[in-house]
Amino acid sequence: MNRKAFICSLLFVVSACQNLKQEDAKIVSVEASKEVALAVSEFNTDLSEPTKLPKVRNVSKMIKTLYHDQRDWRFSSFIDSVEQNHSEIFSEGLAEYSKFVWKENANFIYDKQYEIQKYCNKYLTRKYLIKLYKFFGIMPPENFSLKVYLFPILKENFGFYGGDNKIFIQPMPYSISTHLGIIAHECSHVVYDKMDKTKMKQFYLNHRSGTGELVFNAMNEALAVAIGNRLLKIEIDEIEDEDSFAYSYIDDFSKELKHLVKEYMDSGKSMDESFFNKSIEIFNKIIPDSQNNLDILMYKINVFTNIKDQNYIIDAIRSSGFFCESIEVSRLSECPVTQESIEPYIYVIGNNEKCKFSIGKKDTLCVKKLANHKIVIVIQTNDKKKIKKAFRLLKNNFIVKKIGKIVEQVAFKI
Repeated sequence: MNRKAFICSLLFVVSACQNLKQEDAKIVSVEASKEVALAVSEFNTDLSEPTKLPKVRNVSKMIKTLYHDQRDWRFSSFIDSVEQNHSEIFSEGLAEYSKFVWKENANFIYDKQYEIQKYCNKYLTRKYLIKLYKFFGIMPPENFSLKVYLFPILKENFGFYGGDNKIFIQPMPYSISTHLGIIAHECSHVVYDKMDKTKMKQFYLNHRSGTGELVFNAMNEALAVAIGNRLLKIEIDEIEDEDSFAYSYIDDFSKELKHLVKEYMDSGKSMDESFFNKSIEIFNKIIPDSQNNLDILMYKINVFTNIKDQNYIIDAIRSSGFFCESIEVSRLSECPVTQESIEPYIYVIGNNEKCKFSIGKKDTLCVKKLANHKIVIVIQTNDKKKIKKAFRLLKNNFIVKKIGKIVEQVAFKI
């Protein structure tokens, strides 16, 4: 698309928006920014390897610095930093990115920007947002708006919520219904983030099934997949993707949960105790052995260690592929006496150290299930590579698959 055609396309979008109610026309704004695209691409790069976007250079020092400053995932402030601080390093990278990535894909990006904007104006209206907000038990602010940034990145279908009503998606050649589903998925996260979850959390944590905490941990993503990747996609083109989320237990949960979500959203109801109860029934029916599934249990991870380089442990966990919402690393001496939480405790200790669960063998991965069903994992080694290997074995559910379920204790060399 040449510059003239692009301008005409933008004028068409403006004209189309003017025919909508003014309150609807301002809900979603789709933007394409080279600066943001470069920042997002680098931010989502494995910093241990050179970036593939573009192949001619390494990740810039500025992005590395910002990345390590943003471990709490406040991506909105990260983007603000990029937009406000065009350092010499970033400017050099931007020139290369523009030449090797953006320029080659510009026509496609702007075409996709126009197309997504048009469908956002049709489907993601204030009426839809009010229904979504009401489902979560709150009302949208009068001046509600959402900004969607497009960025080319060499990954599969990919998008995320960056805070402050900012959503980022890659404009790869997927269907419009898929793109709209991703945006609605992230909208769900935006609203879920704003709702008061106190009563909801108490209900799940105190549920007699014993799996309420696991269901609560899964709800944010499962609701987002059900609302965006499934229900909205069905509304647009009458089909849904068989696999809509990378983690199978979330995906399987969302397939059944979507019927309950649709019932509530169509009737204008907010989630209540009946909804929570039914969601637990659905979860337990499709994942009956959830309390032995490490993919599910390691949503939240508590690590206790005497190893000084705690960042290495965090990086080892993240690189293993576990779907971790939070990772807390503490000193070995800070392990609490009570062990009421359902998530496993993990000990990473040197070969010459011991803890009360240690089996005292060199370079060993040990998994124990206590009488109260709590799982304890001990990684005993001084070798950093073996720490990473141990987490990868855990991610493959090696132990669970090996013996069917964790009975008392399994240990092996790493």
